[in-house]
Amino acid sequence: QAGWKCDTCRRLGLEKKRGCGWLEGKEKGDSPVVWLWQNPGRPGDTVATTECPVSYVSADSMALLEDFYAHQALGRGEEILRWPARRVDAFALLKAELRKTEPGANGKQ
Repeated sequence: QAGWKCDTCRRLGLEKKRGCGWLEGKEKGDSPVVWLWQNPGRPGDTVATTECPVSYVSADSMALLEDFYAHQALGRGEEILRWPARRVDAFALLKAELRKTEPGANGKQ
């Protein structure tokens, strides 16, 4: 199976079927939904796209997700956005490892 790997997908001719965002607009067909996420706890919360998520998610999207994760993981507000990326990564990793040692982690008391 091609999964969501661009080279494999192209080699198998799946780019039109999966709504590849790298195709010119005239080459895209009427693509069905190719990716869907539903919140198991709230079925009304649904996210769907007719474009392959690999081409849909941009570098800017990834940067925003990383900023959001850093803010959530470290709780430093906007000041964290001025930190060097290496420092943010290190702090996030250390905080995740520290959480594993806290009471209640992995069902341990």
